[in-house]
Parts: sequence; C-alpha cells; structure tokens
Amino acid sequence: MPGQPRNRRSTPSSRTKANASRTPATTLPQGLAGAKAEESPSLLKMFLVFPILAIIAGLSITLHLYQRAIEPLYGAVGANLHTSKFVWAASIAGILGPLPPAWPSVGISGALICALPFTSYWVALYTSRINDIVIGTLLTHFIVLFPVIYFGVSVVKRITIYFEGENSEGSAVRLTILPASASTITGFEPIWVTALPLREEGTTFRITPKLVLASFVLPAIPYAYGYLYYPYLPYSVPVPFEHPEFPVRILYSTASVTGRIVVGETVTPGEFASGNQGSYSLRYLRAGHSLLGGVWIGDKIGVRSQSIKPLVDKAGSPLGDSIYSAFALQEAARLVDPKERGIVKGKEEALFIGLGAGISATAFNRHGIATTVIEIDPAVYNASRDFFGLPDLGEGRVILEDARRTVFKKAREEESEITKYDYVVHDCFSGGSVPAELYTAQFWDDLKVLMKPKAILAVNYAGKLGSDSSKAILTTLTQSFGQCRLFHDTNPSQTEEQLLAGFFNVVFFCSPSTEPLNFRKPVEADYLNSPLRSHIFDSLTAREVPLGLVGGTLEGDDEKYVLKDERNRLHDWQHESALEHWDVMRELLPEPIWATY
Repeated sequence: MPGQPRNRRSTPSSRTKANASRTPATTLPQGLAGAKAEESPSLLKMFLVFPILAIIAGLSITLHLYQRAIEPLYGAVGANLHTSKFVWAASIAGILGPLPPAWPSVGISGALICALPFTSYWVALYTSRINDIVIGTLLTHFIVLFPVIYFGVSVVKRITIYFEGENSEGSAVRLTILPASASTITGFEPIWVTALPLREEGTTFRITPKLVLASFVLPAIPYAYGYLYYPYLPYSVPVPFEHPEFPVRILYSTASVTGRIVVGETVTPGEFASGNQGSYSLRYLRAGHSLLGGVWIGDKIGVRSQSIKPLVDKAGSPLGDSIYSAFALQEAARLVDPKERGIVKGKEEALFIGLGAGISATAFNRHGIATTVIEIDPAVYNASRDFFGLPDLGEGRVILEDARRTVFKKAREEESEITKYDYVVHDCFSGGSVPAELYTAQFWDDLKVLMKPKAILAVNYAGKLGSDSSKAILTTLTQSFGQCRLFHDTNPSQTEEQLLAGFFNVVFFCSPSTEPLNFRKPVEADYLNSPLRSHIFDSLTAREVPLGLVGGTLEGDDEKYVLKDERNRLHDWQHESALEHWDVMRELLPEPIWATY
C-alpha cells in the first residue's frame, strides 16, 4: 500500500498537471487537454472506494467476532454493552487524531485481529473478576476493540489523503466516507451472524482468517492463527477435556447459531485429584453466559423408589433431577384438571417452544404425550439428545427453526392440516433476557390458532416481579388469553416483600378459555420417581403469586405494557435484569466453570 508522498510534485495530480503543461495545445482539440488531465485522478478516486470498503467490512467482521468471543464470559447483553459507542470513539480518534505510518498501521491492525480470540478471552477473564459487568466490559472494549478500530480507520484516512493530494483537507470523499465508517461498521455487523462461514473441528472452531485479513493484505500472519486458541481447551478435543486445576470436565463445546453451546460437569475435588472419576455432582448445559439447564448425576441422584431405574443419557449414564426447579414447575401444566379441559388420555398433544436441556419435554414424552419441539439451535437439540436423556420424539416432531416464523407459518395453514395442542410450554429465557418478538400480542394470537379451545399454556420467565418487563408480559398475556395464573419456583414460604425483591423463575399458566384453571391433586405417576417433582407439585398452592403483585393497579397504563410488533419495548426493559442475571450466575457457579469452554 502506498505511503504519503514526500514530495507533492510526485503526486498523481501534480504529475498529470506537469505532463499537460508540456503537451502542445494544437495536438488536442480545445478542452480535451483538461479532460485528460483529470482522467487519471478520477479513475483513482473510483478505485479508492474498493480498499476502503474492504477495510470497513473487515472491521465490521472483527466487531462481530469480538462480540462472539467475549459473550461466553459476559453474556449477550454484556458483549453488546456500549460497543457502538466505542466504535464511534475509535473511528473519530482514527480520523481526527495523529496519522500513524501506513504500513505499521496495517501490520498492527492485522496482528490485533489475528490475536483477537486470545486477547479477548484473557482480557475478559481478568476484567470479569472486578465483578461489575459494566466496568468490566468497558475495560475490555477499550483494551481489545478500540485499538483495532482506531488503526483500521487510520488506514482509511491514509488512503483518502494519498489519493486526494492537495485537496485532501476539503475533500468530499473525506467528508462523507470517513464519518460514515463507524455507522457502516456497526450497521453491517448483524449481516455476519448468518453470512460468516464457521468451520467446525472437534469441539472448537476456527474463523477463516483470509476473510478477516483480506483488507489488510497480510499473507504471513494467518498461519499463526491456529496457535491462538482459547487457553483452557486444546484446538481439537477428541476426548472429554478436564481442567488441570479445577474439578470441571467439558463433554461438548461448539460454536452455534445462538453462541457457544457447552455441556460440562463438575466432579468432586478429592476424586478429581486422585484420578478416580466415579463421583460427580452435576451436569450442565450453557449457551454463552447462561445456563439452559442441568441435572444432578452420580452420587447426587435422588429417587423416590430404588426399584425404578433412573433416566439415562445416550451413553447409558444415569441422570438425576433437574438442578432448576422451574422445569418441574412447567410440568404442572399436566395437573390442570383434564376432565374440565376435554383432554383425552392417550391422545394428548404437547408443543415446546424452546428446548433447553429437554427436561420438561422428556417428562411429557414419558407420560405418553405426543411431543413436538421448536428449537432454533441444532446444537442445543444435539446436546439434549446425547447428554440429557431426550428420546427420539418421532418423525416431524423436531423443528429446528425460529419459533416466530414457524408459528406464523403454521397458523396460516389449512385448518384441516393444523395440529391442535392440549399443552404448550414456552421457555425461551437465555442470557438474562427473552426474545421480545416471542412475547407480543400478535405472536400469542398466532399461537392460539395452534391450541385447542381449552388448552393450557405455560410460559417461563426469570426476573423481578415488579419490573416493567414482568408487567409487560403479564399484561399482554392477560389481554390475549381468557384466564391466567402465576406461580414461582423458590421457597414456598416467601413473603410478598421477598418475592418483589428477589430474582427468580416464575411460570405463567394461561388458557384461551375463560374457565378457571383448576389444578388436580398429583398422584405417584406424576412424579416420575423424582423427589423434586414431588416437592414442587405438593406445594403448588403455596407457590401462587397474586397477579396484582406483578401488575399493581396499572390504572390506565395497560396500553403502555401491551407488547405489539409495532411497539415492543421488552428488549429495553430487560436490559437491567440481564445485567443482574450476570451477577446471579457468577454467584451461582464459580469462575472456572464460566471460563472453561
């Protein structure tokens, strides 16, 4: 790449003017000499757009890769926290700040991009120990992201100055392209979610380095990329990986459409140190910085009857109860009196929107209920099948697509072709938030088309009861359905003050019918030999939350809290709770579990 000319007489525009002055006027028609003089710089101005666009595209890809890299440590909300502001700040600094030499800027940019998986991991790891997600992410952005954008934009500035020559200060190109760099970098970033090719190998992934470095023309650095992997996992893991210092084992790890999907399990420290791997405590499924589910294993497995064998995974290892009681609470949908609902035993149909570890879906299937699953992430489905005991649900029963698109499409099929469901379990909570488009009035209207007139809907949500997001979900559900009740999964003896102050899971039970939702008394078969189910079902009455505790008196503000496609503030309202969820997860499990993936 050319550097800035030392002598203005050697610039393309100066050379053209000099050659034009030596050409006899009679050799060209009048006016043609001036046209020839401007032809060369005009062509250069046209071609300069391509390297500029290539660099900006490379920086946009880098932003996307950076967010994916820190997401397992900071969650989706943390990875996006103020990133656009840092891109703008770095772009402005690159445009208005000192102009670094061209080739060093190119080399530094390429080196920083190649080292991105390594630097982003280690910086995020240490900044997360501050135990403040806002300060931690800001420091990580400043140390890792800011320099990449700064040096990349400085190269764009160098290119425009070189080709604009003497008129660089007043150049229309500089006044349009350079200020647009930041908005283009952030604006193009969502494209790479679906367009960026990821190449799987073992349980880790590489990003095709040429795609990132094409705009920086660094043929040597990509060869070093394979050595800059995450430090806790070798590049390819043919067998389960065991942490060298902490009692945790990784069984499965892959980059997927919703982030990094990991299956891990903890082991007893003493047994781990001695090499005896027969005693475990729990197995978990995580997506980024969020637990999608988990089960107790090994000596933590509890049963109601020793004569009944526990559920096993694909390898035949026994599995215990869920580590989250919310999944057992979801299953209480089965306890709504079936006689009042016209539900015929042996002909029930259940739909699950969001699979997680598949604990509730497996339970419905074990009760003989035909179960259909809509799950956006194939890696989550594979993990639930291999490690959490989800059985084969049958042909056409697993739909690995976006739930909003799938429900919209099915709701518009011919009436005779629509499967009507007796139970719908809606659990899409991940990373401290839920996808806002799956909680709007339009979505519930489409879903009701797939439900029988007296069907039961169970909607899982985690957060604070008095928050705007909880009010919005409750208000929209009560306006969309004829009847709703709410239950929590924490200690049944919680006071109203404790319920309002806490951060925990709740399940909304709703029905299109206006008939009351009456729960029958559980019987032994409902428990599936599970102490947890017995504990949750037997204390169900004590777990009910008055709806007024969530919505208050609202008094005319109902419309503000009704979520619609054209007016949906749920994502913004969840921002604070998502940050709090990060703190909760850090208290729930120690750092090495989050840092090992």
